[in-house]
Amino acid sequence: MSSQGQPDLREPYVNTMLEYNNSVWLEIARNAMACRFEVLLHPGKPYNGPEIALSALDTITFLEQLLSVYIPTSELSLVNEQAFEAPVKVSESTFALLELGLSVYERTRELGLLRTVGTTRRQVWGMVSGESIIIAVLGCVVGIGVGLLVHQPRAIGRN
Repeated sequence: MSSQGQPDLREPYVNTMLEYNNSVWLEIARNAMACRFEVLLHPGKPYNGPEIALSALDTITFLEQLLSVYIPTSELSLVNEQAFEAPVKVSESTFALLELGLSVYERTRELGLLRTVGTTRRQVWGMVSGESIIIAVLGCVVGIGVGLLVHQPRAIGRN
């Protein structure tokens, strides 16, 4: 509760509710990013379910604090406010998210341009699927190779 007696929307809301066949479910929810995030758990399955749900909701709140332009103290709001004056230092996690956003933007633009010049959805899907398969196979080969090199038994000093 806030000092004015209003419920704090950032605090987790825990409630039990009756579901089908008289099963009781545990609802854990929190408002963030102008949405209500809810997790429904069957009590006791898994035994640490509420802790996992609260951890997930904490991650959502962390991301909101980091990225929301509607929270004046968020890192993204500060970047927006100060970036026109001089370069701004940001945390590694914010930088990684901004890079990811940029790469998604560039890839979306690239695929949109392909569609504009007449590429069919099926061709775009085939191209993206083919690239994914090539990356996955190369990742497996490199991962197995590195794993074999790192975990190779050492025969030094053995007869």
